[in-house]
Amino acid sequence: MVYLPDPAGRRRRRRPPRLAGSPVGVYRFWRDGGFAVGAVLADAFSLTIAIRAVAALTAAGLVVAVRMYETHARPSAG
Repeated sequence: MVYLPDPAGRRRRRRPPRLAGSPVGVYRFWRDGGFAVGAVLADAFSLTIAIRAVAALTAAGLVVAVRMYETHARPSAG
């Protein structure tokens, strides 16, 4: 088993207690789903194709992260 730091942990601490589990659940869903999809791709095609597919998805995610913007107004600090 691989134990990695949970990037959603910091967000969890800033949320109300009733919403604290939400970012952790989403993170774990996509992390575990990625393991499964990567294994299926590598088994069905080849390791090279699986790595290229993951690289393409990562690049697409980076493009979305750079080009999209937040639509909800942040609450004022005061």
